[in-house]
Amino acid sequence: MPITLQANVRNPYTETVASMSLSSAPGAHHTVVGGDFSLDVNMLGTLDAGKPAIFDVAPAADTDTAEVRGVVDKGGGTSWVACASGDPNDGGFAIRITIEGRATGSSEWVPVGMVAVLHLKDIPPALRPGALVAPGDLLGVATDKFGGRCSGGPHLHVEAATQDGQTRPFVHRVGQRVEAGSVLFSLTRVLNGTSPSSPSQPSSPTALPGSLSEHYAAHNLPLPPLSARATIYAALGLGQAAEYGGSVEQNVALLAVLARRGIAPVSADGLSPE
Repeated sequence: MPITLQANVRNPYTETVASMSLSSAPGAHHTVVGGDFSLDVNMLGTLDAGKPAIFDVAPAADTDTAEVRGVVDKGGGTSWVACASGDPNDGGFAIRITIEGRATGSSEWVPVGMVAVLHLKDIPPALRPGALVAPGDLLGVATDKFGGRCSGGPHLHVEAATQDGQTRPFVHRVGQRVEAGSVLFSLTRVLNGTSPSSPSQPSSPTALPGSLSEHYAAHNLPLPPLSARATIYAALGLGQAAEYGGSVEQNVALLAVLARRGIAPVSADGLSPE
């Protein structure tokens, strides 16, 4: 039977926002980084500048999706300027993240689509291409730099796309109130076969052997955010926290130590190198 993986891209702000403008079809509101649809969001009754933006993506209910995660595809830190002018003073920075899903009963991660968030600042340097991003991880904060050539004021530009075009927008009019946690886009990928790990289906090249997510789930704990994992990584003597970006090699090394000790720490408190 076909397997349906579905990820819901939710409001990246942790507060209620209003949609400024949106696209009902590709190109109606500009899709500048490969999205099927795009949307601008801004705060209600307060300035966006300095407000935190998170990777808020969740598996859809009533599908085969057990969990979702992200892998940075482009950007991180100050490596990708949001505006075509190349000047961050015109609209800050951007990050694009591949969204992967894992089906119930499978250990394989499969690309479902992508989300990009533009007009950020203070993007964590660890969020560089290849880094693993867990739901709830901080992506940065809304920039206060808008020079007029790219945008006239603080907001976040959000784009989403799927592997095979099955992107559904949930916001349909300018000014629509969007609560914290509200779905902006639903991304769906249908796999033909009994398992996403069957030979005919590509698994993610960034899939983690032995999944840190599964290790923490076995301890009935969520995967700690990237910033916490960085301090855990350093406390265990595996490297510097600033060097930790959630790469496959780093996560394999971290998982090996955690599994050997039989622990699933959520912070670096009380940890020491072996």
